[in-house]
Amino acid sequence: MDSAYDGDVKTGEGWLTGRYRKLYKQFLIPSGRGSIKVVFTENGIDGGVCPITGCHNNGGWKNFCATWG
Repeated sequence: MDSAYDGDVKTGEGWLTGRYRKLYKQFLIPSGRGSIKVVFTENGIDGGVCPITGCHNNGGWKNFCATWG
């Protein structure tokens, strides 16, 4: 997932990966709520990012099962 940043790798902000950091920086910190903890309970993958990342598994998450195996 670290290769899916479409933003600034130095800040870790991107729309594909790390977008929660944009929320912190642009909304929570300025409003005085930057100490709110984040828990990631789910993470997904699908072929929607293939045009950006260059992967060859277009389609939904089931198309990536062979890769995980």
